[in-house]
Amino acid sequence: SMDDSHEIPTEIMPGLWVGSVMSRPDPRFVAVVTILSPGEMHWAMGAKIANPPGAWHVINHGDHEPGLGEHGPGAGSFIDLHTGRGPVLVHCGAGASRSPTIMAGYLITRMGMTLTEAMAKLLVRPQVMHIWPRYLQELGDLRP
Repeated sequence: SMDDSHEIPTEIMPGLWVGSVMSRPDPRFVAVVTILSPGEMHWAMGAKIANPPGAWHVINHGDHEPGLGEHGPGAGSFIDLHTGRGPVLVHCGAGASRSPTIMAGYLITRMGMTLTEAMAKLLVRPQVMHIWPRYLQELGDLRP
């Protein structure tokens, strides 16, 4: 069972939030990046928790599937497009691996951070991060 911390997204930098699928649709977010497998998405839509009020960018990607980094540039462009208008949420299933990976990639490629600096930003979250080692490898190959 998930504890309540999974339902509350965390602001890791001004306007940039990371959370889980249990981060309820919230009108304060002007845009949401959702990273879910097709099966997870089907469940989330049925539970009416994956239909954000603002702009929506969906990445169909299951946890522990290689190649998540290929979605980074598209997610980064989407985030850049909307951060000037208000807060943006990036979330996946548990908020432990896929969404921190996409956000770390954003911090590295768009904000010029090192992988270590990006991870430090993400460690402010109360949720435990379990970033799949393959995703860490992909992040290690990124450059600003």
